[in-house]
Amino acid sequence: ALTYAIAFSDDLTAKDVTRRYTRTYAAKVLKTRVDVSPWGKEWLTNVFNLFQYRGSATNNNNNMGGKNKSDRDIIEDHELARKEAAEPMPRNIQDFRSHPVYALERHLRRNEIIHPKREVGKISSSSSSTSASNKTSESIFRRQDVHICRTADQWFRLGREINEQEQPVKRLPPPLRRQHQQQQQQRKKQDSPPPPPPLTDDNDDEEHDQEEGGKPLYLEHQTKPYTPPPIPTSGHPIPRNAYGNLDIYTPSMVPARGYHSAHPLSAHAAKILGVDAVDAVTGFSFSGVGGGGSGGGSGGGMRRYGKPLITGAIIYAPHRAAVEA
Repeated sequence: ALTYAIAFSDDLTAKDVTRRYTRTYAAKVLKTRVDVSPWGKEWLTNVFNLFQYRGSATNNNNNMGGKNKSDRDIIEDHELARKEAAEPMPRNIQDFRSHPVYALERHLRRNEIIHPKREVGKISSSSSSTSASNKTSESIFRRQDVHICRTADQWFRLGREINEQEQPVKRLPPPLRRQHQQQQQQRKKQDSPPPPPPLTDDNDDEEHDQEEGGKPLYLEHQTKPYTPPPIPTSGHPIPRNAYGNLDIYTPSMVPARGYHSAHPLSAHAAKILGVDAVDAVTGFSFSGVGGGGSGGGSGGGMRRYGKPLITGAIIYAPHRAAVEA
């Protein structure tokens, strides 16, 4: 099957014209190409930059040579775009998987949701041998309405917090492995006392989330940028969280009148100067540790432990020159 069709001009610049020679570019061909993923698209663009016209800064996927567009190039680009837009909907369930334009609810990932649910068509989900009275159909939606939803903690690590009185759009059930472990533990409750609580919590308070029906997930429009408490004008004390540090996952999480000094000795320098400084947590490093056996109290399996990554410290902005001197 045709995967790439690259046309070269007289000046050795190149253009991707695959869409001209295939009728199922979005449904079948695109899935076999390297540019189906963002990193693959970037890699392919870098490769074709070798064929780029030196006098141009233009660079797109249709005109991979990147030369200044002539009238012929503009007409050809419109022709290719029109041919891709005219491609009909897939006729079978499998072709909807990872389709760039259309999506089925059955192919969504655990953290994806369709919002709003604007149906654009239906497709039969029964085999051809099924009688007409027993045939069922599935709704078809546009890919642009598929969104990623995240937990409150995941949004916080992107520098956002959940708006007040927002209800989750979806609840993420625990993995089947943990459901099986829970069932085993429930069977043992009648014969043995409950195990002691673990020394470290599982990811994102799993036990609490399971009691509520799963981890609550939210969409971006249900969040707002997180605004940390500002540093007093006196520069002391710098606000801290319950662990005595500050979460700085994005630059917007640096408190007002504060400065993030990324040098590893920033906190030590501030201590020598007698000024306040707080460790900046910029992420976590997770490692798996094997649990007990199937008869152990924790239910066995692999448990993840997060270690905070400290990158410098948060200091009062006017102290920056002295601390970094």
